[in-house]
Order: sequence, then structure tokens, then C-alpha cells
Amino acid sequence: MKLVYATLVGAGEIDDAAIALSPCQFQVFIPKSRDIRLVAVGRECFAVAIHAGSDKSYVDWRADYPALSYAAVQTPNHIAAAVAAYLKWFGLSFGCFDFTVSADTGEWVFLECGPNAQWGWLEHETGLPMADAIARSLTGDTA
Repeated sequence: MKLVYATLVGAGEIDDAAIALSPCQFQVFIPKSRDIRLVAVGRECFAVAIHAGSDKSYVDWRADYPALSYAAVQTPNHIAAAVAAYLKWFGLSFGCFDFTVSADTGEWVFLECGPNAQWGWLEHETGLPMADAIARSLTGDTA
């Protein structure tokens, strides 16, 4: 299996003819202090800081799992409200939201939401009760 990770490229390296028929996503690289994967189950948010320990994982944390370290973090109120609104808008009860945290400002910058992304290893690394929240959501137990 071949996986493609985020790669730093300059504007001069992009050949329109070479990618004209391929789906691509380009975004500005934000120097960061850490990444965040926020697992949202209804209105419950479980945020985990992902700290890069190598050059490869600094660009894309998925590229070097052994170099990563994790820490549970508080979700800022405005982020929790935005995540809840996103889920409601798209009719979702679950989502894995990826953010990068600007090294300059500390601002959480939204990257994407995976409505079926991975989260289990983060529960293992942090002890956050993500599976319990998913089970409660599936069974309708709001207690």
C-alpha cells in the first residue's frame, strides 16, 4: 500500500499540466507548535495535542508515528461551539477534526474534518473516554 503525506512545495514547483486531471489540495503551511486531533461525539469534545518529534512528523504527523507524543488538552469554548455547529450543519453525530496550532499566535487553525477518521490510538495514549462517548451516542444514553 502506498500512502501520500503532505509535502512542502513552492509555487514554482507546481506544474499545472502535470496535475490538471488529479485531485489536489494546496494550502499555506503554518509554522506550528503542535497539531490537534479533536474527536467530537455530539457536543462532547476530546482534544489531543500531537507533538512532532521529527522533521517528517512536523510537516505531516502521519508520516512518522514513532516520533510522536500526545497530551490531552482543553478545547477552547469557541472551538467547541464551532465544532458543534459543523456537526449539526452536516447532520453528523461524530467527527475527527484536525487543527494545527500556530507557533506565532497560538491560534487553532482548522484543517479538515474526517467523519470516519481514526481515533482509537488516541484513547489508548491519553485515557480519554472516547469509546464510551460513542457507545452512549449509539445507544441514546445521554446520562
